[in-house]
Amino acid sequence: MHYQPIVPMRRDAQIGLEALVRWRHPERGLITSQDFVGAAERSGTIMPVSEWVIAEAARQYAVWMSNGHEFDRIAINVARAQLMGADFADRARRAV
Repeated sequence: MHYQPIVPMRRDAQIGLEALVRWRHPERGLITSQDFVGAAERSGTIMPVSEWVIAEAARQYAVWMSNGHEFDRIAINVARAQLMGADFADRARRAV
């Protein structure tokens, strides 16, 4: 997981982070989600990947907050299939 700062255009302060999932391939190096999400969707592994992203981002956010780092938000991209699930909101709330 990589985290990119979210900074408003009108002030210098960071207001949040965007959680970006990346895959470290043993031979090709760091591969962006753009290159592997389609394969994960086709293979049926996108749901577990998306669940991990939510859980990991929530866990890391809690660590930062407990260490005194404060920011307003963390943005997480999720799979369309996950958003369509009837229990998505409940699962996201539990992770947070």
